[in-house]
Amino acid sequence: MENIYSAYTKKVNNETLYFVKKYTSFTDIEGSPQILSEFGMHSSFFKACKIAQIFNKEIINELAIQVHLNPVTDAAKVISFNKSKHASRSFLRNTQHFLSKLRLAGI
Repeated sequence: MENIYSAYTKKVNNETLYFVKKYTSFTDIEGSPQILSEFGMHSSFFKACKIAQIFNKEIINELAIQVHLNPVTDAAKVISFNKSKHASRSFLRNTQHFLSKLRLAGI
């Protein structure tokens, strides 16, 4: 038994829909047809894969290439932020800070 996957896009009402299909083929029996076992259709490619019960990342990447999408990578990018502490020049913030100090002092 072998699984065969295919994916394609189609425009319906000016919206691109992704179609993902999973076929089961029995290679032991000659001349047996491919049987459609799972089918997914959605405007999001990854949602269509979930509907079609396809969770293997390698297979999803192959299908993404078929529909001209970028494959999913596990690489993460670390972005560093500068932690600069400077006094706020905001009048509203300074006023609220001043009023809260007065409230704490009981005035």
